[in-house]
Amino acid sequence: MTGWLLILAVLLLGGVLATIGDRLGSRIGKARLSLFQLRPRSTAVLITVFTGSLISALTLGLMLAVSEQLRVGLFQLDQLETKLRNSRRNLQFSVEQLSNSQKQLAQARQEGTEADQGRLAARRQLQQVEVRANQLRSELAPLQARRRELEAERNRLGNDVKSRDAELQQLQTRTRNGLQELKQLEGKVLALRSGDVVLTTGQALTSARMAIPQQRLVKKATEDLLRQANLRAFEQVLPGQPPNRQLLLIPRSEVAKVEQALSNGGDWVVSIRSAGNVLRGETQVLAFADVRPNQKVVSKGEVLASISFDP
Repeated sequence: MTGWLLILAVLLLGGVLATIGDRLGSRIGKARLSLFQLRPRSTAVLITVFTGSLISALTLGLMLAVSEQLRVGLFQLDQLETKLRNSRRNLQFSVEQLSNSQKQLAQARQEGTEADQGRLAARRQLQQVEVRANQLRSELAPLQARRRELEAERNRLGNDVKSRDAELQQLQTRTRNGLQELKQLEGKVLALRSGDVVLTTGQALTSARMAIPQQRLVKKATEDLLRQANLRAFEQVLPGQPPNRQLLLIPRSEVAKVEQALSNGGDWVVSIRSAGNVLRGETQVLAFADVRPNQKVVSKGEVLASISFDP
């Protein structure tokens, strides 16, 4: 409706302006007016051209004033076409992205469906595993209890075996010692019967009165005493053989007892005595140390005992 009114207004305005221009040109021509030093005829033509231009200008201005679409199409057509092309490209790009997104969405849905199926399968498998694990636990419980019983029985038996082995070893040791002692006793009995005992139990190999004034001489004095006892043992047990080895065996504790007594200072009587009967030809002589303080027991001429006899 607005377009028809615009056309009607343009036609009316054009007719009015043409009439006005024609009359104005006729009057100027009749009046023979001259503008800008032109001839009257040229002036009439100029007025006619101006009137026509004014008609066109007014028509265009009216159309632009009335129609916003005409203004936009006349002044912003290039921009609109550029925007339209950009919009079409953006639309095409958006359509492609939408298509890609739809494809990705479909793929994601498919993957989600597969993942759901995988989760369901995993859950079913997990349930089966849990059921089997519970079964194994129920089956394993009595086996573990039985294993603990067997381990306890094994430990008890092992302890019994160890104790029996220890007792057996003790019995074997005692048996060996008894056999050795029996052989020694048999040998001593034979020696006693044949008269080959050269040292008896408690017999002194050497005795010495010792008073050591300096601590550093204690060890040397003890070694000299043991050396003398070893020489005496050689003379008694292995007569005629050179004393070129250690025949005397004395525990270290006995030697320490002698050194401790001499280190305390004072006057001592130290004896190295045989610890048992020794036969001629034996290769070892067991001995011990007898350490006593050098004290006066009786005086010269002292009566030890007396008795009266009735004639």
